[in-house]
Amino acid sequence: MPASAREQAQVAERRARVLAMRAAGATFQQIADQEPDLSSAAAACMDVKRALAARGADLAKLADHAITLELERLDGLERAAQMIMRQAVNGPLPDPKLALRAIDRLQRISVSRRRLLGLDQAQRSGDGEERQAGFIDEIAARRDRRRRAQGW
Repeated sequence: MPASAREQAQVAERRARVLAMRAAGATFQQIADQEPDLSSAAAACMDVKRALAARGADLAKLADHAITLELERLDGLERAAQMIMRQAVNGPLPDPKLALRAIDRLQRISVSRRRLLGLDQAQRSGDGEERQAGFIDEIAARRDRRRRAQGW
């Protein structure tokens, strides 16, 4: 039977204390001695591992949200730069200098996007082409979903 919300909160609080003690340099036995719910150093070790795994999962979620937000910002900047470039090229008074600055900005946006997604690293590391192709397909699918959601 799953733990109640109150029990889950108590475990989360204990794990936060355990993690703080471990970060402060306490041994697993010292942690077990200070926490009545932990019967041994092995139990303290398991609590630390579970606390770290939970923190890692939380950080991964936050990182994914941050990447998505940054990609949204880059998409907005790209749309604005493309609009300026089209106006500079096709407008009533073409402005080649403005068009070139917009193209330069589009290239910078592309570099930022590649760095954010790790695309340059994937090419340099020599990973399998299939894995890289799958990653690129996943990114393209995310981009398509974002654009559909924005009415592109």
